[in-house]
Amino acid sequence: MMSLLKPIVVTALVVAWSGTAWGCDCRLPSSPAEAAKGATVFVGEVVERAVINEPIDLERGTFLRQQLRFRVIDLIQSTSEEDADFIDVLTGMGGGDCGLVPDEGSLYLIYAYPSRDSSGRLETSICTRSRAILCAEEDLNAFGRKKPDYLQAAIATLDQQDPDTLKHLSCIKKPQLRSVNKIEWPSGSPAQPEPMVVKLTLKIDASGNVLDAGVDDVLSMGKDEFHDFRQEVLQKVETWKFKPATYRGRPVAIATRWTLVRPEK
Repeated sequence: MMSLLKPIVVTALVVAWSGTAWGCDCRLPSSPAEAAKGATVFVGEVVERAVINEPIDLERGTFLRQQLRFRVIDLIQSTSEEDADFIDVLTGMGGGDCGLVPDEGSLYLIYAYPSRDSSGRLETSICTRSRAILCAEEDLNAFGRKKPDYLQAAIATLDQQDPDTLKHLSCIKKPQLRSVNKIEWPSGSPAQPEPMVVKLTLKIDASGNVLDAGVDDVLSMGKDEFHDFRQEVLQKVETWKFKPATYRGRPVAIATRWTLVRPEK
């Protein structure tokens, strides 16, 4: 009996991971000690983000700002005599204003300085060594925080974190595809004027095996074909083998976005 499926070649592309904000040009402090001069330094969880109607004029133009509210996990250094459970910090919206743009619920090491508007508020940017806690191990060590519990917890739950957040972290080296089973394309399907794009979320363990796979979207495909093709994709993708993601040279489990592109036919 003639097969209803025919083999196709699918090119696997990793969504680019980048930690560089477009248009931002600045010099990072050379060390945690330099960055900490005059700063409030703390580890905090982002609990709220709000745009404030206070544009700021910079050489590159006029930019809006946002206020980040952090729940303080570890107050390392304070410019105030009072301890606080929550700290509000001003920053830009990202891009040319060098603003820090963390997701709510994420854990960050923050260097915050008195605001340039002399309001007594604190502000930060990506030019201050403020960064996701996963990428702050060097700084934490400099402050005497050797493998703190909150850092270990963040490493242990990498596979549960939002892939769109992780893709911006330069301290995590993305997984690399080692072996792949070809995905079959349904015969008799209508002509495609554009390439077909399949967007996946994969959970890959520290050995490079796919623990779980989900199809987020399929572009350039009719609804009637979607179900069968989705099953085909998942069955094959779950057999793929990867060189695992690494964090500081150590293999780690991770959730990641993966995009498959099939040329038009």
